Amino acid sequence: MKTVHCTAITLMELIIASVVVTVVMLGVVSASIILQKNSTDYTNRYFVTQTATNVLNSILADASQVVGTVNCPGIVIGINSTGTGGCALSSGTGDANTICFYQDMNGAGIGNGTIQDTTYGQWACYTYSANNIYRCTSNYNNGGNQGMNQCNAGAGSTLVGTASALPWPSASFNTGVFSLTVDNCWNPAIASCCNPINTNCSSDSSNPFAEKKGSVSAGSYSAS
Repeated sequence: MKTVHCTAITLMELIIASVVVTVVMLGVVSASIILQKNSTDYTNRYFVTQTATNVLNSILADASQVVGTVNCPGIVIGINSTGTGGCALSSGTGDANTICFYQDMNGAGIGNGTIQDTTYGQWACYTYSANNIYRCTSNYNNGGNQGMNQCNAGAGSTLVGTASALPWPSASFNTGVFSLTVDNCWNPAIASCCNPINTNCSSDSSNPFAEKKGSVSAGSYSAS
């Protein structure tokens, strides 16, 4: 007589199999979450770096078109406190949150240590306001602020990008070369935005930081 042996999955084997499947699925889900987070962090870092680069390049482009002299360099960083010689830029003009570049479209305004061309002269200005950088232009004039304007959101101003702090303290202008540093974060307005380069704060992967530096020769710069 032939004996038939029947095989079946025991309850213990079924439980072990279920546990194994669950562990594998958890690993797949965890890996997917990590990959998605890494992708998001990379995208955020790229965006922050690109925004800082765009702001810096725009400002350097205007600085490269500056026309000025030793007494009137054509660059006003914040409040102008010099107003030397025959320079038309009187002391106290400008704005603490603004940087301005004088551009003379036909070069007729340079002479005798002054920059004043009411027909072709213009200021290209950038204002830092609530972590935003705005750009605007205005014609040169002989009165008041000589045409330098504070750029804000609204008609006549363009939003260039964002910055995590006022950039102008880092600006310098020496022997015709203009230099600037722009710092930025994914969300520059919140406390987790910090500069780990110069401070002891810890960088936040969900709010990455970027710093871009650059310099440019400031256009037509006369030694007279």
